[in-house]
Formats: sequence, structure tokens, C-alpha cells
Amino acid sequence: RNAAKALKAGDDETFNAEITKAGEIWPKNPNLEKGRQQLALKRAIGDNILRTGYCLTPRNIRPELHPEQGTIWKWIIENDEQIYGRYTDCYGKEGAGALRKCSDETMEEIHKIFDVTGGTEFFNAIEQHSDRKAREMGFDGADEEYFMEVYTRNSNEHY
Repeated sequence: RNAAKALKAGDDETFNAEITKAGEIWPKNPNLEKGRQQLALKRAIGDNILRTGYCLTPRNIRPELHPEQGTIWKWIIENDEQIYGRYTDCYGKEGAGALRKCSDETMEEIHKIFDVTGGTEFFNAIEQHSDRKAREMGFDGADEEYFMEVYTRNSNEHY
């Protein structure tokens, strides 16, 4: 809330301080449901950026995590090359255009950006503290079972 107020008031110094504080608190306080959900975001989106250069790509989406999309979406993902190949010649391949395979040089640059900006360190903190919290909760670390708990649980005790 303080960050939002500072942003609205144009107070960049307070805004940056509040964002920095949040970045330090959230991964270290995974008792908060929303804090624990950072693991799901990090793995579903963050890891995908580091692996492909994109937040989301059709072939990396897990249909079982999105049942609201139904069986058609699952079929589209299973037949992605056939479908998306109609719209671009470089789907999943190096070249120009949407959903292309990013070059090694581009991927190296993305990784450097994460390293220099603290993103890699932040992602590592999320994994480390998630693993600790998972063990406290009786899971065998921050494994797939814990990921699904974090991804699907909603206590309705937050705003």
C-alpha cells in the first residue's frame, strides 16, 4: 500500500524503497499464502523466460493446470507445430517472428540481465525459502506436490 501511495504521489524514492523492502520480505516470509505463491509464478513464468525467452509459449503450458480451457486447448498444445506453423514459418525455430526460438546470444543476454538486476538472486531466494517452508509443512522439499499445493490453495484469508 505504501508503494502504491508513493507511486501515486510521484515519490520515486519512497516507491523504490518500498519495492526493495517487499522484495526482501516476501521470499523470506513464506508463511504468507501470497508469498508462497511466488514459487508458482517463478516456475511457471520466470523459469520459462530463462528457458525460452518468453513468459509463456504454447508448448510449455501444462493443460492440467488450466482445466477451464477444456480439451480443445490441450489438443492445440499437443498439435502446436501444425497449428502455429500456419501463421509463421519460424515457430520454434530461429528467425524473425512471433514464437521463434531465441538465439543463444539472446538467451545469454537475458540471463545476464537477470544476473545484473538481481533477478537470479531473487529466484534463488524464492526456491531456497520455498524449500524450507515446504519441509516445515511436511513436504519433501519444494517438489511437484508442494508446487501443486501452492498453485491450487486459496484460503480466502487475504485481500
